[in-house]
Order: sequence, then structure tokens, then C-alpha cells
Amino acid sequence: MTRRRIAVFTGTRAVFGLLSRIISLLGDAPDVTRLVVATGAHLSETHGFTIREIEASGIAVDARVDLRLVDDSPGATA
Repeated sequence: MTRRRIAVFTGTRAVFGLLSRIISLLGDAPDVTRLVVATGAHLSETHGFTIREIEASGIAVDARVDLRLVDDSPGATA
């Protein structure tokens, strides 16, 4: 059996809410190495530093990509 590596990227609480079941299923799959990458609003104090919610759910975050979001303006989010 070939083991696959699947990375899941999440940048907001809304996206994580949609992906959380899939993330859990991937973590339980015997032929999958799951990698969770948190970015965007998850790492922003302004947006609630919601990476804590991911970790509190029991899902390990394998990588953090800090985009240094300062506000919700089009320039900052681009």
C-alpha cells in the first residue's frame, strides 16, 4: 500500500469549520499522512488567533504560515 501525504490549508474559522470533519477523517486513514497548515486569520490577534480553536479540537497543526494580516482591507488581504 502506497502512503499518500495530503496537506490541508486553512486560513479562517469558517474554512476550518467546513474542513474539520475531512481533516479528522484524513487523520484516521491508514494510508494517509495528513499535514495541517494554518495561515491567515488563524494567526492574527486581530482576528482572534483562532489557531487555538484548531489545537483545542485535538487536531495538530503541522505548519504555520504567518501572513501578518493587519486588517480586512483589500490590500492587506491580497
